[in-house]
Amino acid sequence: MIHVRILIFVFFGASTVALAQSSQPASGFPIHERLRHYVHRTYSWQRMALLGADTLVDHILVEPHEWGRRPASYTFRYSSAFGRRIVRNSIELGAGIALGEDARFKPSQKHTFLRRLRFASENSVLALNHQGNRQIALSRLAATVGGILIASTWHPCRRSPEHVFLATFWRKIHFARSGRTWSEYEKPEKAKAPAE
Repeated sequence: MIHVRILIFVFFGASTVALAQSSQPASGFPIHERLRHYVHRTYSWQRMALLGADTLVDHILVEPHEWGRRPASYTFRYSSAFGRRIVRNSIELGAGIALGEDARFKPSQKHTFLRRLRFASENSVLALNHQGNRQIALSRLAATVGGILIASTWHPCRRSPEHVFLATFWRKIHFARSGRTWSEYEKPEKAKAPAE
């Protein structure tokens, strides 16, 4: 486990140095907007309620089995899921700042279902760089990998770490895609005026 802690320390250290040295935010995504987006994705009541519903499904399916089905087990599952979310979103924030990526969801403006589905699927793994070009969302990839590795320190598991990593990685990529697909059909979030 010491190698995971070292990896985390190096990653957050590099992100902090990059943040301190970065003078050019990603095109159209300044740091104060990134922080607002991070707070909304991590702590808003809507996201907490969805996390509660997702945790309820895990509780009904008794996933992970080691926590059983007691009422107190729901709090273990919710706390674990919330911890994973904090880790994932924090890594994505730091890596996005360091790499200058803008991985926010943007509506497609497409009219047919298949074109919107394709747009949402493609953009679940793509982000905009400093020049506004689409590239692989390395910040999201780092967040997924880091979230799995860090959460494995408190999340019980009966299978080998390699199997859990691959299975969880695939599941996160799949749900990121489906989340982007559903977001394509939601109303866009209204921008708030900056406080003076």
